[in-house]
Amino acid sequence: MVGISGLDLNNYNGIIKFKKSISTEISKVISAKNKPSETTKVNEYGETVVSRMRQEQTRLNDDEVEVLIKEYQNGKSTKALAERFGCNKATVSRVLKRYGVNVTNRKKERVFIMEDVIAMYENMHTAVEIAQKYGVTPDMVIRFLREKGGKIQG
Repeated sequence: MVGISGLDLNNYNGIIKFKKSISTEISKVISAKNKPSETTKVNEYGETVVSRMRQEQTRLNDDEVEVLIKEYQNGKSTKALAERFGCNKATVSRVLKRYGVNVTNRKKERVFIMEDVIAMYENMHTAVEIAQKYGVTPDMVIRFLREKGGKIQG
């Protein structure tokens, strides 16, 4: 049987006493900072105990939905909009669809845009000009042209 020496017991009791003395202050700070959900509790020592993590649900008001729709239609990605409004990409897509906006896979759309890129490049536009027009980097334009077997001008 292992016992606790008198010195260790005094240290242990001191730590427990200290934790109990500050538990009410910590509880007040935690509840003021982020109101605990039914799955978050504060134990007798003031430590936060989480039994289940839940993400705070984001509710967009009518003005935010209007801005979200306008920005999506002006070319912003669902990822960028999700970061801006503090929600998930799936939430952005769901809101857009709910309001009748056609949500597309932008990567697939790029294939059609890239046909124009090839035509522009063949008509002597630079990779920088093409990149600025489509909001990509010149390296992406050159990489795409190489993949498609295009001759890159020196």
